[in-house]
Amino acid sequence: MRCPDNSPRHHRGAISKHALLAVVGLAVLIGLGLMLSGMGRQQAAGPKNVDGQPQASLTFFCAAGIRQPVEAVAKQYLEEYGVRINLDYGGSNTLLSRIETARTGDLYLAADESYIKTAREKGLVAESLPLARMKPVIAVAEGNPKKIKSIEDLLRDDVRTVLGNP
Repeated sequence: MRCPDNSPRHHRGAISKHALLAVVGLAVLIGLGLMLSGMGRQQAAGPKNVDGQPQASLTFFCAAGIRQPVEAVAKQYLEEYGVRINLDYGGSNTLLSRIETARTGDLYLAADESYIKTAREKGLVAESLPLARMKPVIAVAEGNPKKIKSIEDLLRDDVRTVLGNP
């Protein structure tokens, strides 16, 4: 795949800075969550569920938009800690409904803080930790040859728009 200016700066399979940041941020979130819940390596018997029985997996409700980096972190976590992460992707509201109905789950990563606030108000989360902020951007070809300065400029006939799919 080539950039709009036809230079081979990015290619399929390369990890973008944003995806790398998401992976690192997610790893930090999982690490913090495990440290806070006492499920780190120092436990010889491994993680326990609410009944005190060994826990073989974690359930992670995750916004679908960051599937790729989350899968990489889940794989690494399995290799490092021997605990499988069962990933459940979907829209943040759909995931919140699943959590509310099932009353199960270990981690919830929503696409918007409002869903975390709602989960907290309903007593569905014990703790929340800010992980990242998303900021939409308009990326243009080097030098901005179409002179795009606003959202309205994207509607012009001479401008093509695309959405990234990491």
